[in-house]
Amino acid sequence: HGAPGHSSESITRDTPTTRLERYREQVDASIVICGGAEAPFSRLLSDTLFVVPGLLACAPGVARYTLVSTESSPWTAEFHEVSYAL
Repeated sequence: HGAPGHSSESITRDTPTTRLERYREQVDASIVICGGAEAPFSRLLSDTLFVVPGLLACAPGVARYTLVSTESSPWTAEFHEVSYAL
């Protein structure tokens, strides 16, 4: 959970690009996956894909998962929801 170097700070859809650029400079990674935000999203910034999978249990009887594809360029994240019996 949290942002690179800041476990108490979350990355969300509203995180400014300038802040993501600072995180990108702090890590030596092409994919940065962070938890802590409710809504899933991804954003490609230069050569770094930021992915936030969102909450696992997004509603009663519904779970969420994320697939990151590195087979094509640019890399992408696909968000999926599945139902399960309560």
